[in-house]
Amino acid sequence: RKQTIRSSAQDLNQLVKDMEEILHRLIGEEIQLLTLFAPDLDYVLVDPGQMEQVLVNLVVNARDAMPQGGRITIKTRNVHLDEVHAPTHAGVKPGSYVALSVNDNGEGMDEDDALLCFERHGTSKIRETEDLCCISSLGFRGEAIPSIASVSKMTITSRQHDAELGTTVISQYGSIKKVHEAGAPAGTIFEISNLFGNTPARRKFL
Repeated sequence: RKQTIRSSAQDLNQLVKDMEEILHRLIGEEIQLLTLFAPDLDYVLVDPGQMEQVLVNLVVNARDAMPQGGRITIKTRNVHLDEVHAPTHAGVKPGSYVALSVNDNGEGMDEDDALLCFERHGTSKIRETEDLCCISSLGFRGEAIPSIASVSKMTITSRQHDAELGTTVISQYGSIKKVHEAGAPAGTIFEISNLFGNTPARRKFL
């Protein structure tokens, strides 16, 4: 079922602040929630309801990676891509963008599981039949991560606790553009930018 997108200029910092109470209830008392807001953050053109769905699904996904508790950090920042760096991001024009990242210090993923995040109907969270009861990040038109990736530029960086190096996967509107080893803290970082920047995907997936 298609939904109507009602985009308007929004303060992303304020949207996150307004969601903090709900997010605290979703993650429980065993997980700490930290926020790092860019003080001069640019406004974004976005549907606030859809933005809330994105944030909830990313936070719930991070929560599921920390069954024993941990820390989730939500960060906003301005990103400027000039004529040199913009061509390295397929479909992105030079200019200023706003990036949202959700970082957890949970179990982390290897390269295979990081790539699996972008596959529809694919998940690394189900190992046994009983695990079906534990999956809750399903609201963003089906599988949360591939759906969000289809309408944004998404970067996933993840490292397992016992690994020396992690993996970074860069996706542009659902298409994998680059995969490489990377130094990273243990856990997983999801960074989203240019959300709903591709009109065809907006019609198809939302």
